Amino acid sequence: MEVRTFWDQLASLPSRNGCRLPDPPRPAVVLLFSPRCHACLLAALPNLVSLCEELQGAIACAAVQVHASDPASERLLPASWSLDKAPFPILLDPAGQIWRAEEGVPLWLVVDETGQVRHRIPGSGPAAMARLSYAIEELIGQLVRFRGMG
Repeated sequence: MEVRTFWDQLASLPSRNGCRLPDPPRPAVVLLFSPRCHACLLAALPNLVSLCEELQGAIACAAVQVHASDPASERLLPASWSLDKAPFPILLDPAGQIWRAEEGVPLWLVVDETGQVRHRIPGSGPAAMARLSYAIEELIGQLVRFRGMG
C-alpha cells in the first residue's frame, strides 16, 4: 500500500483560483481557513500574502478553504483583493480530507521538503505569528517579520 504524504493529499484537492502546488514538494506554509471566519479574512489571509511577498519563492505558500464560500463574509476583504485572484493556490477541502472541525481555523501548517507537516500553529494573533515565524526560520533559515510584530 502506497503511503501518501500530506503534500500528496494537498495536491489532490481542487483549486478555487486555478493555481496549483509546485511539484515536487518543497518547504511550504499552508493556511487552513474558512470564508466564514473574520480572523481568517482580516488577519490570517493578509499575513499569508505578506509572507509570500517577503519570502519571494523561498517557501511555497498555499491556503485550504475548509467551508463553502460565503459572499457576505468575503466582502470583508479589501476591495483590491479577491480569493479568486490570490497569488498562491487556494485549494478546496469540501470532504474534510485535510481539516478536522475540532482543530478550528485559522490553522497554519508548516510543511517540510518531504511533504510532511512539521508544525501546526492555531490562530492569527501576534503569538501565533511569532510561532509561525520561528517555525519557518527552523525550516529554511530565514526569519520572517509579520506586520504588527515590531
